[in-house]
Amino acid sequence: MRDAINAISGQTGVRAESNTAPPDTLTLTAVGGTGVTVNIAGTATTANTGLTTGATAPVTSKRSVFETLDLLAADLEAGKSVDRYITDVQLAMDNVIEVRTTVGGRLNSIEEQQTVNEDLKLNLEIHRSEERDLDYTEAISRFESQMTALQAAQQAYVKVKGLSLFNYL
Repeated sequence: MRDAINAISGQTGVRAESNTAPPDTLTLTAVGGTGVTVNIAGTATTANTGLTTGATAPVTSKRSVFETLDLLAADLEAGKSVDRYITDVQLAMDNVIEVRTTVGGRLNSIEEQQTVNEDLKLNLEIHRSEERDLDYTEAISRFESQMTALQAAQQAYVKVKGLSLFNYL
């Protein structure tokens, strides 16, 4: 039991120490915390500890969801305890949800960019249509009237600029 706990101490933050001298004790210590002493009298069995033994060693590295499900199915068929797979399956589900969220966010960004691109394309088509359908005679007359207004404004500015208080005296 000590070896199984210490094999996953990096994930759990718990270290185990055992004392083989009577009375047999197993001390669980949280990293940076205080210990909890668990006394097991005699030989540790599933009857006096309430713990079941697994057929395989604890997992110390990542494995794929499919491998976890395959091991779960094999242990179910063999009639073994599958409690230890519940956390693995939950972690896999959390990872799937996280990946789905990321992909969903990316899809939303793509759809938003498509909408922006369609709006830009529509504006460009409108401007192109305005240029193609331009009535040149009307555009020239508008240009000439704007030029006349500009020249009048410039001449008025020059005259106002030249005025001062001394011109009135």
